[in-house]
Amino acid sequence: MTKGRLFFRRLNRGLALGIVLVLAVVLYTVITGQVFKSADKPEIEAMAREYLSDLAAFHEGFDAQVCGHELTDGEIDARMKEFSAFTDSYFAYKKSGALSGVAAQNIDEIKSSYRSFLREGTAGELLSLTLAPQEVSYGLTVNKTGPQNATVSLYVEGLLQTRGVAYQSIYVPGASEDWSLAISQDGYYVEGTETVVEDPSKVYESRCSGYMTLYLEKVGGEWKIVYAGSAYISVYETRLVEGGTEK
Repeated sequence: MTKGRLFFRRLNRGLALGIVLVLAVVLYTVITGQVFKSADKPEIEAMAREYLSDLAAFHEGFDAQVCGHELTDGEIDARMKEFSAFTDSYFAYKKSGALSGVAAQNIDEIKSSYRSFLREGTAGELLSLTLAPQEVSYGLTVNKTGPQNATVSLYVEGLLQTRGVAYQSIYVPGASEDWSLAISQDGYYVEGTETVVEDPSKVYESRCSGYMTLYLEKVGGEWKIVYAGSAYISVYETRLVEGGTEK
């Protein structure tokens, strides 16, 4: 056999092996993608819906937040314990900054952000709140991002009632500082001061909507949130439903 024929035989074998390897990778990707879609996606979607429902219930159950009352350090500490009980059901610890190129908060940063919110963002009373994915095709989407990782995108909507003041936003894990205050400085603060103008006789009803990104990882066979990023919930279409005529 000449050297030329031997070279081309080896080349053909190499090409065949390469094609087999490529096909194997494609087949593995298709199979694992189908397994993820059929087994994990419904579980993740159910978890995301429960997370929204429990987040709304958590906001409702804040007995210390009443009109005209500034939270004490003890009340803030107690509320943080309640917040930890809520987040422990959904979050797993991941090192801060490990998600390269993406602005997101791990559980330690989320807890620090919520403590700051308790000190500066609370006012009035949140009487009721519902949160759910919007009823559109992209309202809740799940994308596989690794063998044990997924990203959830949520377009959220809901209804709320507040007493004392009309809210502008609702705190949500992952929200930036701009979205962490429930009360806007435009119209809800006395000019030149930080005193909130509250009227406990007034009850407001509003709609809300927003967006959340949740980064998940399968930990111990269970899907957990390891980072929360790009999150906000804004309030709009507010109307006075009790307490006279709004000025």
